[in-house]
Amino acid sequence: MKKTKNRKFPGVFLPGRMMRTMKLMTLLLVLQTFQVTAKGYSQENITLKMKNVTFAEVVKEIERQSKVTFLYNHDYVRELDRLNPDYSNLNLQEVLDHILTGTNLEYKLIDNTVVITAKQGQDQFEQEIQTIKGKVVDVQGHTLPGVTVVIKGTNLGVATDMDGRFSIQVPRGKAVVLVCTFVGMRKKEVNYVEGKELTIVMEEEAAEMDEVIVTGYFQKSKESFTGSEVTINTEELKKVGALNMIQALNAFDPSIRLNESLTQGSNPNVIPDITIRGENGFDLRANADDATTNPNAPLYILDGVEVSAERIYDMDLNRVESTTILKDASATALYGSRGANGVIVITTIRPKAGQIRINLNANYNVSIPDLRDYNLMNAAEKLEYERRAGVYTDPVYSEQVRLEELYNSRLEEVKRGVDTYWLSQPLTTSLNQRYSLNFEGGDQYFRYGVDLRYDTDKGVMKKSGRDRLGINLTFNYNIGSSFFIRNDLSVDNVKAKNSPYNEFSLYANQNPYDRIYDENGEFVEKLSSGDWNPLVSANLPKRNTSTYTSVQDNFNIDWRIIPALRLQGRFSYTRQFDRRDLFKSPESLDYSTETDPKKKGSYYLVNSRSDRFDGNLTLAYNKTIDKHMLNVGVGSNIMQSETEGESFTGVGFINPDMIFIGAANAFQENTSPQGTYDKSRLVGFFTNVNYGYGNRYFLDFSFRSDGSSKFGRNSRFAPFWSLGVAWNVHNESFWHAHEKNALKLRASVGSTGTTNFSSTQALTTYLYDFSREYNGNFGVSLAGYGNSSLKWQTTLSYNVGVDFTFLHGLVVFNGDFYIKNTRSLLLPVTVAPSTGFIDYVENIGKLRNTGVEARLRFNLIQDAVKDVKEEDKVKAFVMDSLSGNEIYTTSAGLESNLIELAGGINTTKGMSDSRWFTTSVETLVTANPDVIIFNDY
Repeated sequence: MKKTKNRKFPGVFLPGRMMRTMKLMTLLLVLQTFQVTAKGYSQENITLKMKNVTFAEVVKEIERQSKVTFLYNHDYVRELDRLNPDYSNLNLQEVLDHILTGTNLEYKLIDNTVVITAKQGQDQFEQEIQTIKGKVVDVQGHTLPGVTVVIKGTNLGVATDMDGRFSIQVPRGKAVVLVCTFVGMRKKEVNYVEGKELTIVMEEEAAEMDEVIVTGYFQKSKESFTGSEVTINTEELKKVGALNMIQALNAFDPSIRLNESLTQGSNPNVIPDITIRGENGFDLRANADDATTNPNAPLYILDGVEVSAERIYDMDLNRVESTTILKDASATALYGSRGANGVIVITTIRPKAGQIRINLNANYNVSIPDLRDYNLMNAAEKLEYERRAGVYTDPVYSEQVRLEELYNSRLEEVKRGVDTYWLSQPLTTSLNQRYSLNFEGGDQYFRYGVDLRYDTDKGVMKKSGRDRLGINLTFNYNIGSSFFIRNDLSVDNVKAKNSPYNEFSLYANQNPYDRIYDENGEFVEKLSSGDWNPLVSANLPKRNTSTYTSVQDNFNIDWRIIPALRLQGRFSYTRQFDRRDLFKSPESLDYSTETDPKKKGSYYLVNSRSDRFDGNLTLAYNKTIDKHMLNVGVGSNIMQSETEGESFTGVGFINPDMIFIGAANAFQENTSPQGTYDKSRLVGFFTNVNYGYGNRYFLDFSFRSDGSSKFGRNSRFAPFWSLGVAWNVHNESFWHAHEKNALKLRASVGSTGTTNFSSTQALTTYLYDFSREYNGNFGVSLAGYGNSSLKWQTTLSYNVGVDFTFLHGLVVFNGDFYIKNTRSLLLPVTVAPSTGFIDYVENIGKLRNTGVEARLRFNLIQDAVKDVKEEDKVKAFVMDSLSGNEIYTTSAGLESNLIELAGGINTTKGMSDSRWFTTSVETLVTANPDVIIFNDY
């Protein structure tokens, strides 16, 4: 559902020069061509002392001394190029009389303007002019005030009024082309047909996103880009129907792997864990479901600033303008130490100029649990299976008697018709709602946007969900036509509620012959297996929530110093508050054996605060001379991240309904409040040079030097680089295919790195030991052994690719082959127990990733269809990829560490780190001859 309401501005600001230009509409007469100059008026005396100068130079000096504007045809004054004015304290009329004496030119003074024309009669003057009228609107039909409308080949122009209308006078009988320009819109040229009032439709610059690659630092032409990338526009993103941004990306690129969580399933509070082109290092996370600490996760850039995966996961899809996935070294080298895992660059929609617009979007979807893959036994089948498997057989007589009684009691339940479908107990069908409200408007000098959003993302597990509330304020201010300022302020609040029913696997493991309720309708506390009924705890007062509030301000400046030189600066500050609450009721069955009420019930509370500063400054030079194209960019960025938090556990809750930490009796036994602190800094300097010849051959080189506090003092800085080439075969003279067909070959090589590691791994850390006291002093113990020589983990990447568009643009094929060699892997090395700790981090591992990617896009309704809008285009994608990796070197302590933390990931040299090992079926059957395999189980 979408509603739009329009209101007019109380007024539109136009600069004085533009207002003066509008007053001159009746003066623009019989000009053989339309190159016209305009400046200011005054009656002050003028002094000119000049030699061998042109008429334009004389005009410039007159305008400097006065406040007049000049309008004239340059062809008329072309012969006036050797003037020697020598006048003192003359008024304007006297100066002009002297200069134009002996020429076929005359002038008129109207208001503050001097109009110079060829000599002619007044009647002829009036008969040869015509008035062009029209209005300018956007693609949705909203009028655009402040649009500059200029006659092509001249400086003659006006600005549209508050209703988007304009009127301009030109010579009759001349072919006229109007050029419309407006900040944030594509330049539009329109041929005027005499006697017809024009309606000019302007499109946003976003419509050209398919032709531009946004790297986060610089924008590059798709034609000249030598790297491997995938660009997704906002309409494509919305058509996927994904609930979040990260999930949507998986539908567009075969290199993206979405790692499904077997334990969390569709839990909306678990951030999807993705990788691009495999893993470049070993995953040493203690919690494999925590995507925020994944060392192989890609880098996320939002409007030029690095953000967390959580921020991308919770962002409003309606605010996304374009998304670019950068994959190889040529595409990611500008990010240096952060680019080895790939980079995802997201830009948000900027406010549109025009009358104020109000847009309301409401989306609804239903989440239904899908249990079709669970072909579990019913109660009778499960009991018989257990009997035949020997579950109720034991050589010890007393135990055999107990097992027979257990079997008979379960059999009686089955005969009574007990057949509990446990899988349905924690599940529900949920309705998800997403609302966004947008206000926007302004003119070409000032634009504003206000975005409000509210989302409820309910999980299929009962009482789980994620609520999002946010506001975003955007202001764009243009100072003239070359200096732009933008500020984005966003405030977001997210509350995650985890289901009290715990993990779904708990219910998949229950026996169907066990009842949920007894004869009185109460929960059966203990099941026949002796385990507690999981539904008892699920229905007790409980709290398991996580909440964060984030405030982020992004300030951007953009200065077009000259058309070929552009300076950009981005400065971002983020403050985030996080809170975690986990309350366990004193009536929980976990406390069934506890007799002291002061120890029943617990409340675990975590509070943390984080500050992040990110700033970058870039200078870009772009120039095309004949067949030569040169783009040169230099820049620098700085980052600092600081996090501080505390946590503690309180126990002893008399009233189970008082879910409040202040109701606790004491701290948990043998525990004390805990605190964490983390701080890291990064600085980088980079450059990029892109050269092209004839729009056919391209060479791209990038270099970056990064320094980070996360590594040892002996290896704080490291260089990263890339070299890429591309050949646009379709621009060769021998290419005679349809204009929409294209063939591009590209290759790249380069070195990148990753910094997704702990900031203390290079430092030796200590803890105060309060158990060791001497004479009022306390000792310290080693908490971690640092490595001052710890250096960067680097990845050397090779990529060759092809982009082929054929069948008149109907089909687009993108293919890539890549090799990624990661060296200096950060791995744990075991040490002697006498040191007081188990291991420390060292650079010793090597890993190789290889793969092939193929992507086919079918433009079923394409640009060739007349008047088709982007949202109406129909596209289909077919994608696939093959990838693998091989371990070159590991450490002696790696395998045991991973078995403990990640549960069986392979660390065998020469094999893939994703290979799993298990007992073969033949061995299993041979060792257990009584095992019976049911084919339909």
